[in-house]
Amino acid sequence: MKTYTEEKRIRPDVLTASVYIAIAAMMLYAVICQKIYGDKGAFFSAAPLSLYLLFYCLFVFATQKAVYIMVRLRARRSQYLNAQANMERSVRVFGIASVLIGVLTILGSYSLSGKAFGAERGFFQLMIAGASIILLGGQGVLRGYLQGVGYTKPIAVADIIIAIFSMVSGIIIVEFLYHYGLRVNDLLHVDEFSAVYGSAGMMAGIFIGSLVGCILTVISYNLRKSEIASFVKSGAPRYLDNKNDVFTGIRHIMALYCTPALMVLVDQCAYVIFTRRFHEDVDYVSLFGVYAGRIVTSVGLISILCCIPFIKKWNRVMARIERDELEGARDRYKGLMRFFNVLLIPVSVFVFALSGTVQTVIFGKASETANNLMLPSSIAIFLFSFAIMFSWLLSHMGKSVIILLNVGIGWAVHVGGLILFMMIFNLGIMGVVIAALLTFLVYDVLCFLMIGKMLRYRQDHFKCVLLPGISAATSGFMAFLLNMLLVNNIGEALTFIICLVVFYAVYMLIMIVTRGIMAHELRKIPLGFIFEGLARTITHDRYYEG
Repeated sequence: MKTYTEEKRIRPDVLTASVYIAIAAMMLYAVICQKIYGDKGAFFSAAPLSLYLLFYCLFVFATQKAVYIMVRLRARRSQYLNAQANMERSVRVFGIASVLIGVLTILGSYSLSGKAFGAERGFFQLMIAGASIILLGGQGVLRGYLQGVGYTKPIAVADIIIAIFSMVSGIIIVEFLYHYGLRVNDLLHVDEFSAVYGSAGMMAGIFIGSLVGCILTVISYNLRKSEIASFVKSGAPRYLDNKNDVFTGIRHIMALYCTPALMVLVDQCAYVIFTRRFHEDVDYVSLFGVYAGRIVTSVGLISILCCIPFIKKWNRVMARIERDELEGARDRYKGLMRFFNVLLIPVSVFVFALSGTVQTVIFGKASETANNLMLPSSIAIFLFSFAIMFSWLLSHMGKSVIILLNVGIGWAVHVGGLILFMMIFNLGIMGVVIAALLTFLVYDVLCFLMIGKMLRYRQDHFKCVLLPGISAATSGFMAFLLNMLLVNNIGEALTFIICLVVFYAVYMLIMIVTRGIMAHELRKIPLGFIFEGLARTITHDRYYEG
């Protein structure tokens, strides 16, 4: 709709990276709060936070994407008036929907928190989540409209500003309410009120961030409203048979974006209801608090951080696909898969080898339950990162049927895994972890096969998987031995740094010696220049043209 010069445009990879940075900041916020109020506080905040993130993904991320696609499609035919009418209609629909959902959440907070989530003292957190949801209604529509007409700067900073305000204000409130809760604990001779009050402070920070985001979005739109109106009038007349493409285009996006948060909600409901009925002696509050507060947040944070460096490569693959350059897309996808494995495999192995130390470094202290859950969950870093990448590619390819099919199969596997491992095999919280791993594994395999078929891609498993796996396993074993030797003598933090340096150096040396990484490829790897002299001596590719 709006013409603007290239230097004023924010690149798509920068927009995507800003969203991922904001998500990583929210995960970091959850980590910091968990360090303050502990595992029980993480349990009381798990359901409200997941519920909020579920509707944030729906009303902001998914709606923004659907509105953006609608605006661009209409703009190609100069149907500016139709695009504006669809936007205004969508604002009303999603605004009313967010108010209804928020009000229902507030009214049903006591019943939901007690019967569904097993947190009778967590109803106030759900009330704050409901109030936050009310503020989300029109944000996604306005942001998608602004992005569609070419105003990308407000979009790039919106999520980051929300995350920053939530984090800064939330940490202050959590600290105050947690210490106030400690006094209440002493007064009433209980140990839960500090966790309850602390988790309420976390959700208060979320509410403040949502309020700031709502105000920022409305101001950004109103500042540009007159300029938008000037070129909307120059478009084609409004078509009377106009339909709102947002409602049809949001279905597969909604299924894709909302699944992770919904999984945590389903896991909590299933685990709490089953445990309270058949295992009354189990401390489900602390156990699920460990899972939601430590495992989910640490895996999510590490996975997002691993994906951010590759966002530009994702866009390069998509650029070839959009131009129907199948061979070029396949070559770039081949390089992407290889380097993604070269990074993700050692990260997962390192977390597996030093699970206890990693937990202590991130959360300040470790526990036997957290260590036991982190061992299999380290595999989830690998699987979840690939799930993010495959989902991004399929979404940008517009493969809505494939997305719905894969997500539906993944949900069937997840529900079946919960029934089999948590209930029938009676594995408890470990059954929840295994069900999640199976879900991501099946989803990744389906996406890998389908994208490979579309691009006619055949993977070199030795170079992409086996060689990095052997190198990482060898390095991980050395780091594991070094960790056992040092952790009780110099502490977890210093041990972590030493083990990380040794692990990285050994992994890179093995990969270079076995020619898993060539000399010209080191420039694409963090700190790879350190090994460039050794690599050129071994691989003899000095005259490679990059």
